Amino acid sequence: MLEYADKSPIITCSTGNSGNTAIAVLRLSGFSDFGSIGPFFSVKNPKPRYNHFSKLLAADGSILDEIIFSFYPAPHSYTGENVLELSVHGNVLNVQRILKLFCDHGFREALPGEFTFRALQNNKMSLSQVEGLDLLLNSSSAIAFSQGLELLHGELHKNYLSLYDALIKLKAHLELLIDFSEDIGEEDGKKLFIDALNRFKKEISELHSRVNTSSGSLLNPKVVLLGETNAGKSTFFNLLLNYNRSIVSNIAGTTRDYVSEPLQIGDTLFTLFDTAGIRSTSDQIEEEGIQRAFKIIDQSFFRILMINPFETTIENLQRSLQFNIDIVIFSHADLPNFSNEILKFRDLNFTTTKYFSYTNKTKIMYEILLGPIEPSALNSGPIEPVISKNGPIEPEISKNGPIGPEISKNGPIEPEIYKTGPIEPEIYKTGPIEPVNSKNGPIEPVNSKTGPIEPVNSKRGPIEPVSFIHGLMLDKFNKLSANNPIFIARHQASINKIYGVFTDLECNFNNLDDAGILSSDISRLEASTKELVGYITPDSVLNSIFSNFCIGK
Repeated sequence: MLEYADKSPIITCSTGNSGNTAIAVLRLSGFSDFGSIGPFFSVKNPKPRYNHFSKLLAADGSILDEIIFSFYPAPHSYTGENVLELSVHGNVLNVQRILKLFCDHGFREALPGEFTFRALQNNKMSLSQVEGLDLLLNSSSAIAFSQGLELLHGELHKNYLSLYDALIKLKAHLELLIDFSEDIGEEDGKKLFIDALNRFKKEISELHSRVNTSSGSLLNPKVVLLGETNAGKSTFFNLLLNYNRSIVSNIAGTTRDYVSEPLQIGDTLFTLFDTAGIRSTSDQIEEEGIQRAFKIIDQSFFRILMINPFETTIENLQRSLQFNIDIVIFSHADLPNFSNEILKFRDLNFTTTKYFSYTNKTKIMYEILLGPIEPSALNSGPIEPVISKNGPIEPEISKNGPIGPEISKNGPIEPEIYKTGPIEPEIYKTGPIEPVNSKNGPIEPVNSKTGPIEPVNSKRGPIEPVSFIHGLMLDKFNKLSANNPIFIARHQASINKIYGVFTDLECNFNNLDDAGILSSDISRLEASTKELVGYITPDSVLNSIFSNFCIGK
């Protein structure tokens, strides 16, 4: 943090510095008193914490702008120093000449987060509040924003302080047990220590339960489309965004680097990624794109594997299967022989049970089934043959038990129409259907070892993919967010470390009963808890925090 050691007065534009705006807000901090900058203003001796209308004057007395300003004298300000906030006209040229005016008179432009760093240094904010502010400014979801606000107000920090208080009592009761067991009695001393141990265990267990999920990926949730070249990723990417962002062509390997776009669903902002096609290649540029894709896939929250069954090879697909997949989409479902082509993927070790077919022509999906279905899993009972005027028809699902002939006085030659399904064979989610003989010969088995005829869903009809995929993403996010996870990586690491040390302490107390070992565990526990609370703050932690801050905050 050496770059923040310069105590010179600082100034920056906190808003409106990326283009012309109606108003830009400039902040100044660290000047000795208002009198040192008074010549720049037509208003003299301003009342603290009040808005004043004033002319802003150049060094030669000419008028630069008409502004509103507020003066916050130390120590009752954001940074704990003398602070001035100016609301000026937001033309970029105007902002730049005002910044130059003050920089020519002893100010320098502030570093990212330097105002907040000075607030931390001057005890105006705790480290947890600073991290909460960072989370609040950079969060992509309502739940992360709320946690940032909670930290900024000090609510979560109170839980950390309660944990630290439990630690102090635990440490005190261990010292009491070691040094004064003869005065209070060994049994009473142990009881007091066990009570303190249980209190600390309750506190750390509650916090630990909030960092067990992959909450880091929830802070900025990434949704990635992956798969081999020509799998239809870019087409589906554009469909989910509802505009043509990625280039789509029939040439394999069109996307050679990842493309990303924000995708707002409800009150959560996801980032959608289209990645380079994953295949074996000797092209160094293409391979670099694939490696970048792997990095994005590894960091992603939701993964959609696209497969073109007519071109995708099992060998190249294996590189994608090293990741946990949320859904699999087989593209080009409108092409002939699609059902047979997908059979070669039936025995692969997918990490999902959700498989869909997709056709770009109609922009609809069907949920499909892969792999043979066990007959014993049928929900509708044994199979009963039905006899029509023209001879027997192959078994039909009966609701009522044993197999036996049933005479149909006027039944059709074709299979009977179910109340809930079409004439052609349905796909059952729990069992294979035997071939059915029609006038034109046998029909191909459905969802047996030779595969389905159509990629038809056994539960629902055609699926409009955009809202359906959006819903799956949001459902997973809400499920993982249900236990109010702690998002900040430093807090997660500290809590996991504290929990691990406490587990050692509890085990050593129950099995070894060695005062020296227990004392060492308590010391380790104290160091980790102080780091969580912010009593110990390495420079590396501060560098990590303030690197995320915007200039002017």
